[in-house]
Amino acid sequence: MSEERWLPVVGFEGVYEVSDLGRVRSLERFIDHKIRGRVIRWGTMLKLHFNPSGYWRVTLHRGRSQFYRLVHRMVLEAFVGQCPEGWECRHLNGVRTDARLENLCWGTKVENAADRDRHGRRNPPRGEISGTAKLNRVQVRQIRELRSEGMLTREIAVRFGVSRPTVSVICSRKTWAWLDAA
Repeated sequence: MSEERWLPVVGFEGVYEVSDLGRVRSLERFIDHKIRGRVIRWGTMLKLHFNPSGYWRVTLHRGRSQFYRLVHRMVLEAFVGQCPEGWECRHLNGVRTDARLENLCWGTKVENAADRDRHGRRNPPRGEISGTAKLNRVQVRQIRELRSEGMLTREIAVRFGVSRPTVSVICSRKTWAWLDAA
């Protein structure tokens, strides 16, 4: 196993560093305290917290201001460089909390969406993995096939235990449109 590498956090050089394993630390430094004068601030490993979307973040301080920064973005900015315009961070293994450099890269929104689909982490979930789904892919394909063969909507609805409007929106591809899309 290789040794953990540390680089300065972009915009906070000399104060914080981020590692290729997704850890963040503050550096030992002198600060001006308003009562005690110039004092030493010992370096320490920062605690990671979840943001509302489930990604690791840390709170960084500069003067009296505090900044919330996403750890995965800090890793990429330090080790790879600035995010290209219109791109975003991709987690290659689909785990939001894995901020290791080997798991991260910059990519387009389309690539990131493909990653989420590949890992089954689509947001919101669609198809049978949705908590509200009453049908699965096979049943949806059967409904479309039966309707194209001329079976009445109400007969299909009874057969599958759903409403007539549900059958209609499936057949018109207002729902499940992504399934078998060419």
